[in-house]
Amino acid sequence: MKEPVLVIIAGVGTVIQLFMALLIAFDVPITSGQQAAISAFVGGILALIVRPLVTPMATLPPGVAGDIADRKAANAAEK
Repeated sequence: MKEPVLVIIAGVGTVIQLFMALLIAFDVPITSGQQAAISAFVGGILALIVRPLVTPMATLPPGVAGDIADRKAANAAEK
């Protein structure tokens, strides 16, 4: 898995959106402002949970950060 943090955030965000859609389907009164607040809250909690899973580029061994950047640039050029 190349981007585990992205998978976690996207997956949990999707589950929250589906849950809110389910609430609306069962006539639970929830406003768009409440939906936005729930999404923001969950996003903040997710950020706290997944932050330790990310390796800052500055802590990588010398040369590795450059290799990663080169690979990303090559992948972007292919698309």
